[in-house]
Amino acid sequence: MTTVLVTGGAGYIGSIFVEELIQLGFRTIVLDNLYYDNQTSLNHLMHNNLLEIRRGDVRKPSDIDPLLKRADYIFPLAALVGQLLFLESENSDADITMFINSPGGSVTAGMAIYDTMQFIVTGKQIGRAHV
Repeated sequence: MTTVLVTGGAGYIGSIFVEELIQLGFRTIVLDNLYYDNQTSLNHLMHNNLLEIRRGDVRKPSDIDPLLKRADYIFPLAALVGQLLFLESENSDADITMFINSPGGSVTAGMAIYDTMQFIVTGKQIGRAHV
């Protein structure tokens, strides 16, 4: 059986994606720091044998390395919003280019990223999002 690792899988975009993976029959491992104590986005899938949730940090080799060895595919969604904010803070005049490979039929995930990109304008245009 194919195993998929989704970092940041308990977040808004990740949880939608994880549910799709489960419905398609993929064994899915979620690594998330569960920063927000009230994260309930995956509660309805907790008893599904195809889902494994690990609390951890993608920046810590002890958390991520064992999971990488078990995964056939990896979707790095952790800190996606934080990365955009960081890039904008490093050089607010530079364009930020993103390539989004959204699974067919899952427009919601792509639109969530698009909405995030539109939100990160801090008084200066940081580029145009193409969806």
